[in-house]
Amino acid sequence: GKLLKTVVGSVTECSDCRKNSQRKQEAHIMLMQKQIEEFSLETERQKKSLEHLKKTELQKAKEMKELEIERARLEDKKLENAQTTELGKALIVSVVEIEKARMSKDLEEKKLEEEKNRVEK
Repeated sequence: GKLLKTVVGSVTECSDCRKNSQRKQEAHIMLMQKQIEEFSLETERQKKSLEHLKKTELQKAKEMKELEIERARLEDKKLENAQTTELGKALIVSVVEIEKARMSKDLEEKKLEEEKNRVEK
């Protein structure tokens, strides 16, 4: 009878141990699941942060490219203006030369006219 009682006692004790052990395991599993969830959330946050960073970097790169294009455009414009200025100067010189030539031609014609008039008199 005593053996049975000991066996039954130890079985009961083991049953409690088992329940306790099971509770501990469940608590541990729940803790692990919570940690996994937190890790997943953190990973998701980091992923979003990284995507935002990538977008920001892409935006910066795009803006830099646009600035580069704008700078090149301004350089072209500056060059174009310089060429236009040179062209303008050349044009003014040409007009002045043409005007001088016309005036000297008029002067020549006037002289010839006067010469002709003197000869006729």
